[in-house]
Amino acid sequence: MIKVRNAFLYLVVLSASAIALLAGCGGTTEEAKVELVSLAPSDTTIAAGKKFMPRVHIDPPCRQKDPLYWQSSNEAVAVVFPTGEVLAMSDGEATISATAADGPKGELHLTVGYDVPASGIQVSPEVLRINVNKQAMFQAKVVPSVYDGEIKWSSADEKIASFANPKEGLITAHKAGETEITARINSYSSKAKVIVYNGPEEGKSSGK
Repeated sequence: MIKVRNAFLYLVVLSASAIALLAGCGGTTEEAKVELVSLAPSDTTIAAGKKFMPRVHIDPPCRQKDPLYWQSSNEAVAVVFPTGEVLAMSDGEATISATAADGPKGELHLTVGYDVPASGIQVSPEVLRINVNKQAMFQAKVVPSVYDGEIKWSSADEKIASFANPKEGLITAHKAGETEITARINSYSSKAKVIVYNGPEEGKSSGK
């Protein structure tokens, strides 16, 4: 009798779970309707010719994979594909929208321009070890990645190591010692340490 009762309870629980799954997020027999569609970031700037994919949030979560109707308010500035991927075409502004079949719509404001402002910079490697008379290349990661403005490189002691071209990260070691280099864009900067030594061993670097 106990086994029969347990089996009956198991079937009841299983049936209830199946109904909840079919019913939607609320566990009712009515289909859950889309109440909210939101896009992130709500305001963004990218360079012409670049692509990006907005993040989509649909409420209730059980409708997250529902198809959306994507639209651009200005296709001369940016076009949006059925997948939601946005392609920036030319300078200007546009509103990208995603609309659910139930009606709710999410929007984001997009600015497209070749002169995208930088908001941060990080130099790598953080520490460079290099032999006298050798050259090495520093890299700079700029935020946002679409920034294509000018980076200015400088050395605190050009007698130890210097940049032949301040617009490039190629550094030349002159004599043994240590110095600090700086990469700067607008009001943002990032520094790294350069250790120059004499010896047959080639320079090594560390850090990001």
